[in-house]
Amino acid sequence: MGYQPANRQTTPDFLVAVTDPNARTAREGYENRVPRTPDEFAEHYHKSNVWQVNQEDMKAHLREFVGKPNHASAYLESAQAEHAATSSKKSTYVISIPMQTKAVMVRRLQILKGSAGGQIANVVAFMIQAIVVGTVFLRIPNTTGTFFSRGGVLYLSVAPSLLSTLSLLTLHLL
Repeated sequence: MGYQPANRQTTPDFLVAVTDPNARTAREGYENRVPRTPDEFAEHYHKSNVWQVNQEDMKAHLREFVGKPNHASAYLESAQAEHAATSSKKSTYVISIPMQTKAVMVRRLQILKGSAGGQIANVVAFMIQAIVVGTVFLRIPNTTGTFFSRGGVLYLSVAPSLLSTLSLLTLHLL
């Protein structure tokens, strides 16, 4: 089409940038030939080989699948066969909520078992922290003047465990 990606721009970012009039950059020499409006983009697409291949694919799909009841019934049977025996056939879920919960728990145990060294180090670090924080907390005098210090010690006892949990959460989301 004549657009140029920005320096170190990934392909998905480039494709998104082409759809944004403020972010797309035309190649040198293509400034007057690149499409700018939605109608120009549509016209460019209809002239391309990609459009022709897409049209042929759509026609082949329609010929093969649309209006053929045996394909529809085979699909429905396949979808029903995927449902667990304990799951309702009307449910959109393949397995029941208890089965999903069990699968997630088993997977979490497998992850923990696979990184046993990290888990042991985490537990040891929490135990050392508990001893230090507990000792500091118990040695602070029971007066109103140490109220802020007690709150700080309690915060220090909770914050690292929250941060480690947050780091584990982000690792599993990646």
